[in-house]
Amino acid sequence: MAGAQSIAAKAYDFSGNSATSPRVTAYVKSFLPKISGRMFLDVNSDGASEPGEPGLSLWRINLDRTSPDRASYSMLTDAKGQFSFESLPRGTYQLSESSMPSSGDSVLQWTRTDPSNSLPYSVVIDADTTSVVRDFGNFSPGMRVMSAFKNWNLLSLPYSVTDNRATTVFPFASSYAWQYTDRFISSANVTTGPGYWVRFSAPATWALAGGQIDQATIPVTDGWNLIGSIAEAVSTDALLGANPYLVSKFFGYRGGGGFMAEDTVEPGKGYWVKASGAGQILLSKAEPQHPRLTDSSLDLRQLNSITFTSNSGDAQSLFFAANSSLSNRTSSYAMPPPMDGMFDARFSAGSSPSSGALVNIVDLDHVQSIDLPIVLRTADYPLTVRWEVRDL
Repeated sequence: MAGAQSIAAKAYDFSGNSATSPRVTAYVKSFLPKISGRMFLDVNSDGASEPGEPGLSLWRINLDRTSPDRASYSMLTDAKGQFSFESLPRGTYQLSESSMPSSGDSVLQWTRTDPSNSLPYSVVIDADTTSVVRDFGNFSPGMRVMSAFKNWNLLSLPYSVTDNRATTVFPFASSYAWQYTDRFISSANVTTGPGYWVRFSAPATWALAGGQIDQATIPVTDGWNLIGSIAEAVSTDALLGANPYLVSKFFGYRGGGGFMAEDTVEPGKGYWVKASGAGQILLSKAEPQHPRLTDSSLDLRQLNSITFTSNSGDAQSLFFAANSSLSNRTSSYAMPPPMDGMFDARFSAGSSPSSGALVNIVDLDHVQSIDLPIVLRTADYPLTVRWEVRDL
């Protein structure tokens, strides 16, 4: 047994005679100290590791023992920026980082923020030491932060990168990056313009080296289109006003929270939008503001809602009301096609299970009641149903 000592214990009776019980061997684990920590991207350059600041992978960490004798160790940080030197003997150590990462991002200009000076950490390991944690923080204006929820996400690439492989752009993904062109296809490389379905086994935040893209022209075709983003937020009202052939809201996907009509196209996210014909969408931080405040807009917060939550934690909220004055405003809330195998709930609309709506508003002026069929897909039971009724 590595890192343990074997102790043979022999038993005696009260008369001092050797007992006939079996030999007993006890193992006492020898805990040797370790020095560990994390290399993190200090986004706001304040010298402190905060939630949402991702780790930096492939940075070289050096550990040098200066007494009682000399020895040197070295390792690269892992995908989460973590490092750990284990089973260290007693002594005095100097812990330092390399001035540049050993990846292809070495052209970036880095400033160390934690610790604030350029000196290495001095660490003493004695008989009472079990674990020492020391972090390194670095800032570079050329680094970007990407994030994802657990399970399915709609993501995009709003930065110019030297390595656009999907495995590099989405390093913690547990699925392929799926693009949509009348059907879902896996993409080995990620480009600016399209949106992608990407699945993650756990929430993730990571750093990506890239230049900011402030403008992109995205072609769209008749039907549903999965589009991406640029490095600046863009108002969806401005996009709808400038492109009259767009006939739906922009639908994002909030991790396990399901589809939702969004007000802005956010950097790094992907969106569904339906077009009545071929055209182009110009995403630009200088996009002229053409708000289209038409009767197709609804304040979903004022409607009744019903939320289905699968046992996996995935959820989808739907909205409904009985109001004759609003019944003609639901066409832009038709829902986009779900990814294969994901949980989905929608009001039924047509024979196709992938057709349906986020909102259902009916006219009860001439009837006392009406059924609102709902289609569920890939539910992991038991299913939790929660509703909030504001007005019938």
